[in-house]
Amino acid sequence: MPTSLFDPFQARDIALGWRRISDAVHAEGGRIVVQLWHVGRVSHTSLLPSGQAPVSSTAQPAKGKTCIAGGSAPCSAPRALATDEVPGVVAEYEQAALNAIEAGFDGVEVHGANGCLIDQFLRDSINDRVDAYGGGVKNCVRFLLEVMQAVAGAIGGGRTGLRLRLRLGAALNAPDNTTFYGGDAHGYTGYPRLATAQA
Repeated sequence: MPTSLFDPFQARDIALGWRRISDAVHAEGGRIVVQLWHVGRVSHTSLLPSGQAPVSSTAQPAKGKTCIAGGSAPCSAPRALATDEVPGVVAEYEQAALNAIEAGFDGVEVHGANGCLIDQFLRDSINDRVDAYGGGVKNCVRFLLEVMQAVAGAIGGGRTGLRLRLRLGAALNAPDNTTFYGGDAHGYTGYPRLATAQA
């Protein structure tokens, strides 16, 4: 099973391991932030306790593959979270943020893009719920808002960030393989150019 700040059985050991790294970053005058993400339906039963199905806003399987031990495999069919299970997932984000601070991170960025669980709630092409977490913008954004309120409430708004990727109908820029996630001044080059975005 992968190690994670979300995993209640491994979080303490993970935090202690990351503490060595965050302490080294701080010793050099730097700051360090961790990105918290839950893959939701982009997962496989072999990665989950007792071979459980991945959870999502939907029971629609994700297209594509995910990494597993020894290679990759098609994503397993998920199950839609029951309405009364959602607060438990929100609490997992909150605890993961607290674990990150214990590990010495200066803050967290909640990943709400690129097909992760929060994105699965936000996208009307995926979210087919008819409860308080689907069926309209106000409901589809509810999960994101609850996660952000819980995380910011636990560690402070000044230590909490959010990654979103809005879909404006614009095609992505062609990636520049010399800078794609290269960490230099060009950084990530896959964002759409707003000047060319379709209205």
